[in-house]
Amino acid sequence: MTLEEKLIQFIRNKIKDTVYQNHVWLAGGYVRDELMGNVPKDIDLLIDLPDGGIEFAEWITKEVGCFVDSSNPVVFPKFGTAKFNLWGTEFNDIPIECVMSRAEKYEPSSRKPDVEFATLRDDVLRRDLTINALLKSVSTGEILDLTHMGIEDIELGICRTPLDPDVTFKDDPLRMLRAIRFATKYNFDITNPVWESMKRNTKSLEFISSERIQDELNKILLTNLVGEGFELLLLSGLLGVVIPELTLLCGLTQNKYHAFTAWTHTMLTVNNAEKNLVTRWASLLHDIGKFNTVSDTDTGRHFYEHHKVGALIGEKILRRLKFSNEFIESVVFIIRNHMRLKDVKSDGSGISDKSLRRLRHHANGNLDNLLDLMNADNISHGTDYDNPEIIKSIRKRFKSLGDVSVKPKLPVTGFQIMEEFNLTPGIEVGRLLGLVTEMWYENPDIASTEVIETLKRSISNETI
Repeated sequence: MTLEEKLIQFIRNKIKDTVYQNHVWLAGGYVRDELMGNVPKDIDLLIDLPDGGIEFAEWITKEVGCFVDSSNPVVFPKFGTAKFNLWGTEFNDIPIECVMSRAEKYEPSSRKPDVEFATLRDDVLRRDLTINALLKSVSTGEILDLTHMGIEDIELGICRTPLDPDVTFKDDPLRMLRAIRFATKYNFDITNPVWESMKRNTKSLEFISSERIQDELNKILLTNLVGEGFELLLLSGLLGVVIPELTLLCGLTQNKYHAFTAWTHTMLTVNNAEKNLVTRWASLLHDIGKFNTVSDTDTGRHFYEHHKVGALIGEKILRRLKFSNEFIESVVFIIRNHMRLKDVKSDGSGISDKSLRRLRHHANGNLDNLLDLMNADNISHGTDYDNPEIIKSIRKRFKSLGDVSVKPKLPVTGFQIMEEFNLTPGIEVGRLLGLVTEMWYENPDIASTEVIETLKRSISNETI
């Protein structure tokens, strides 16, 4: 029995012979995943009583003795929802969300609905997909499929909406991205009425907050079929709304090093990339600058400086999607540097230890993600120019360098340089420290005396 199953049993015992018995339901993802044979994780509870979500959250946290005013539960009165943890129990770290069964009404100018208590059927009909509209009684284990389509659609492997898709998507256009996310995650088909509705309603996604769009794109990027997911985004027209810059790679032919268009190569690269958000976003955007840098000469097609241009475009996209500064810096660094080892031979030769130390320093903690992208990029070129051995060899080279600090541990400080050469703080001290850093890249074990002597010779030669 999983911890989540034990938690449900715990809640079942708590509500027995109370007003909540037979009124607490597992909703959505938990029931869907259980029926699909996956391990359910998210605990979303639906309470079919007026103000049931908030009142149940307050009641059970008081019963368990973990009620903390304003923080456990956290309540959202406008939406009739609450979030809480059963602190002090073995379920301490499992977040639980609960809401009353409700109907929603959206104003044309707002994506925040007015809600009111409603029947279970009204509640499930407002949901995004039939596969997410299933309920399971905590008290009895009974499964309710009030749309009469949810279980069948899981068996058929399809995504469709409980209501007319135009109505479902008008209420919340983000549901179009969610439909693609679930189709990608489970390799389901999207029914034709839903697909046609998505194509009709793409522009309505412009009114959705960047944060919500980012969250759905992140989830698509972490699936096993991410390339297929972005193909759906492209063909539906939704990609042209959320990341129009990517659509410019479609049909963009490349050069002899590539068997595919820039778009197909990008999709292969993302599919081949390690499954973490930094690497996946860097993979998605690594060639975003190629459309702006394409040139044809007597020697063939070229994309000079596309990594630098792509870094600027990538930063603009990520800022528009409201990513954190730290995340943006990591992804942009990887895009800007993804060509850095293109000329290295398959055995890892062709680059010095000094250059590898410099790269590790400049990567500032992003080295593994950078190497992951480089490898995914290399193996997505096409049979004649795929080289899966390069990054394996480079990783061995890094390992052979030993435990070298990401940040150089210089043998002399700026203060020592000022004292030795009678300098005051300024540009000259920074220049000399730069020379010391280059010496460290060459030999991390260099002695301070050798550094000082080298600096003296350098200064002497400059004054001759």
